[in-house]
Amino acid sequence: MSLKIKAEVIIKDDGSFFNFNNNALPFFIEGNIKSICKHYNLEPVRIRLFNNGILDWDGLFFSKVISKKLYIFSGGRFGYAGFIPIKSSIRIDKYLPSIENELKKLNTACCSLSVSFLTKNDNLFSKDWISSKITYLIAESDKCSDGHVLSFKKAKTRSNLSRSLKKARKNDFKCFESSNEKHIKSWYISCHVPRINELNGKIWDLELLLSLSNEGSGSLVYVMNKANDIIGGCFILKSKDILELFMMSSKRENQIKGVNYLITEYIYLLSYNEKIKYINWQASNPPDSPLVKYKKDWNAREFQFTLFSKYWDNELNKNFIEDNFRDCYLFPFAKI
Repeated sequence: MSLKIKAEVIIKDDGSFFNFNNNALPFFIEGNIKSICKHYNLEPVRIRLFNNGILDWDGLFFSKVISKKLYIFSGGRFGYAGFIPIKSSIRIDKYLPSIENELKKLNTACCSLSVSFLTKNDNLFSKDWISSKITYLIAESDKCSDGHVLSFKKAKTRSNLSRSLKKARKNDFKCFESSNEKHIKSWYISCHVPRINELNGKIWDLELLLSLSNEGSGSLVYVMNKANDIIGGCFILKSKDILELFMMSSKRENQIKGVNYLITEYIYLLSYNEKIKYINWQASNPPDSPLVKYKKDWNAREFQFTLFSKYWDNELNKNFIEDNFRDCYLFPFAKI
């Protein structure tokens, strides 16, 4: 039986652009996509893949036009969109020639297309595209909690995790979830900025967090002390299948009191009770860092997703990417 494979690339919203039946990923939610695009001056792109007229894969991506050339990519420091399976009757790599044909019609300079970890990525390959693997640390909600208490081994036995939770409870800290601008600003000023300064890291823009909360699915899980001061928190994004830890920030002096452990416990129970399947801790480098150990202590394990990349613009270089695509993962640096 011959297969009729077709790729459809949509770069302008005709009113049905965000008409998805499956908001599986945080970046399949209209408000989240629009917040990211507005903040970084990007445009969304939808790529749909058909097998014999039946939708097989659906994908959302980000794009930018520079000097009349189109640049398409899957995500950035903020997280990833990409392809999700609908029927997935044909492997995604078999669609790449059709995708390339459509992209060339749009004067595409380069693209980087990810395939969600929600589908098997083991043997995907293309001799004409650069393929790379990205590893996320992800916990499965039903293997971590029963909705009332944590249920995995390190939470139930004597461990640093259980001792830290006990310490936080002795301090009478309380944990809450909120989308209130006042709470987010308070956490941002008193926790996020000081903590990132402690690390000499990169501070998130407050405007982006507020937009994701007001227009998208963002919210803050935060801890208050007896004086009702916010002493730690984690900004999260929720979708049907995934709760994404966007940024956890608590000053070092409060971390040693177990604040981050209390936040994480709250998030795990929240995920289970809202029937969200996965808790996405995202990636951490280096892979043997204390942060990776912390995530694995919380029953997170490695999930991989595949990134297919290709460029047709020989002038693509690191300086161009850094100058024009702040916080965006346009193309793997090591492959240029």
